[in-house]
Amino acid sequence: MTTENARLFIGIGLPKEHQDRLAEMAQRLLGELSQGNVTRTGNFHLTLKFLGETPRDRIPQMKAAIQVAAEKSDAFVLTLGTLGYFSKGRERIYWLGGEPSRALSQLKENLDQALGDEGEPAEEIFTSHVTLIRRGIPAKDKSWKEVQERINPQELTHGVDRVVLFESTRINGLITYVPLAEFQLK
Repeated sequence: MTTENARLFIGIGLPKEHQDRLAEMAQRLLGELSQGNVTRTGNFHLTLKFLGETPRDRIPQMKAAIQVAAEKSDAFVLTLGTLGYFSKGRERIYWLGGEPSRALSQLKENLDQALGDEGEPAEEIFTSHVTLIRRGIPAKDKSWKEVQERINPQELTHGVDRVVLFESTRINGLITYVPLAEFQLK
């Protein structure tokens, strides 16, 4: 049964070898925490814009806007390698961050302009990252510096030549990010 709305976001998909390395890194990181929910292998991605609950009949207009942004954006190399987190009260979202990239920033800006008021407002400061663990709670006996040194993430490099419109849905009870469309960068 098709619902009237779809939970959508635009992101950069990552190849299987990076998915596997991120899953291994997330498991090692989880071992350094009191608790947390690890991102499932296959769901690792870099979010460019969260669109949220979107009426399905708006998807064609969204695709057209994303296409316009993609056609104005250059392909680039994405390098991930910095371990970090965002705080949400007592809990944290742990991530592997991307190195600053002029082409990535321009892509993000092009998407924000093309989509206008669609989705969440553009962040003042865009932090490119891949989420490893949600709802993480740090162990009381370990400093963040110790955790970073123990995990010691190796850089992941990926040539980005497209962006993806994803739908976040449940399949067999598991959150799954389903690609709806891909858009080639120039």
